[in-house]
Order: sequence, then structure tokens, then C-alpha cells
Amino acid sequence: MLRPLIVGFLFCLTSTIANSQPFTEIEKKIPCASIEVVMTALASKDINEKPIWIGADDGKKSEYALFVNEKKKTFTLIHFTNKVACIIGFGEKSTLFELKGNGT
Repeated sequence: MLRPLIVGFLFCLTSTIANSQPFTEIEKKIPCASIEVVMTALASKDINEKPIWIGADDGKKSEYALFVNEKKKTFTLIHFTNKVACIIGFGEKSTLFELKGNGT
């Protein structure tokens, strides 16, 4: 419940910092297919990307996942709904960072 308040605050802060310019929206064609088709393609020998991160929105209406092939340095960012997977972005220049714990 606190998250919407924080997001709203960051939105206001960001727009103030950016010379009071609000966020902008872009239109981008996003390829979508059944989850089975997208997962089969990502697991193929040519792409061979594995999921390294997954997240869900607060309402759990959709999920996001990041797939990476560490050897080829490729990545694909996927947006899932209950039946469809959409490719938000992909590329050939991924870099994985090692996250350091807080000592606990």
C-alpha cells in the first residue's frame, strides 16, 4: 500500500528535477505470441537463453522475466499475461553484475 505513495512521490520529484517536464509515452510495436511459442524460441539451440530474474506487478495480472545467454551476451525481456508472452526488448550486449549482500 505504501508503494503507490512512493511511486507518486518519485513521479513528482522526477518531473520537478527534469525542468517540470512530465513523463512521456512512446508507441512501440511489441511482438507477442503464446507463452509456449516464446519459451520454445528462447530455449532453442540458436538463442539458448535462461531466466535469471522474474517479477510480478502488485495485482499479479502480469509478470516480467529477463532471459540471458551468458556466453553469447544476449538478453530478452518478456512481459507475460496469463496466456501471452510479449518481447519488450532484446539485444546482444548484456552485462551481468554481481550483487553484493548487506552482510546478513
